[in-house]
Amino acid sequence: MVTFQQVRNKQKLQIHLKGMFRMKVIVGIVVALTLAVGVYISLVSSPSELEQEVRGTVPQEALTDVEYKAAVASTEPLQGADDSVEEDPELDRIAQLTGQEFAMALLQHSGDTETSIENLLVMIESGRIDVNKRIAELGDSQAMTPFLLAVGLSQGQLTLDQFHRFLDAGVTLQNDKLSKQMMASMESPDVIEAWYETAAFGPEDHEQLLNNSLKTGNLTLAEIILEDKKGELDGIKLSSDAIEGSIIRIQAIAPLELQELNDELAAADEKELKLAESFLIPRLQNIVDETEILLQYAELSEKQRTQVIAANERYKDELEELKEILRTHSGE
Repeated sequence: MVTFQQVRNKQKLQIHLKGMFRMKVIVGIVVALTLAVGVYISLVSSPSELEQEVRGTVPQEALTDVEYKAAVASTEPLQGADDSVEEDPELDRIAQLTGQEFAMALLQHSGDTETSIENLLVMIESGRIDVNKRIAELGDSQAMTPFLLAVGLSQGQLTLDQFHRFLDAGVTLQNDKLSKQMMASMESPDVIEAWYETAAFGPEDHEQLLNNSLKTGNLTLAEIILEDKKGELDGIKLSSDAIEGSIIRIQAIAPLELQELNDELAAADEKELKLAESFLIPRLQNIVDETEILLQYAELSEKQRTQVIAANERYKDELEELKEILRTHSGE
């Protein structure tokens, strides 16, 4: 049977990068986590499935290997995009790659996630790659596409303009499980609304979208479904499995290693601090918001509510401490 330590280790890998806070390797690890960890965790739909995934589907050793390869790859010098990006021959080479190699080469060449998304769009708009290219197979006939990779790299911050550029290029937005999971990571209500309409989501999808909002800690999506889309009036509720799985997750995550993080950031430059902030703050904020969704919208027992309140207070404290560390090292 899975132990809390196993769950804790896996969550620690995703949220805290297993203590590897050398900022020059964050780029590679973001990609590794996006492709190797983020998707499979997001597809877990119940506590029993969570246990099954942790127990054997993706071994800890395999994830550690992915993290190591990402770290090694991303210690190479990073090259930023310039005004001649459309004529950049390196994008021609990257366009021929697939899977993790494609994503890691893109990020390593670009230097940061925002430039990576821009370069991804340039490759599509210049005809180097198809907008619906199957970058990596995920099973069940589903695949990581340029659009879904951009969603993952954006850490929920994909802009409406970027979304429309994908639409203009002919992206196919599926009304399937993976699409609903990835949409649940979006923070912008405008992007959520545009995605909802384009993929022809409707009331029949509201329960799954609401449960997904809990998994990703997306309070904005929960509010849209229950309030703007009148889901609450339609009797849409968080499922008991989603609630139980969420409580397991928020209790299992190991405390943020603040002292280690502080030591590492002390030697970081401005760009590295920006990368750390853009990745760590949103992830921890998502956990806080996950507890907020539970407190606002879940039907909890007295014991569960006590557990969630304690977790909410803990993660809020960690978030403030993390922000203070980043402020200190950025000179604010």
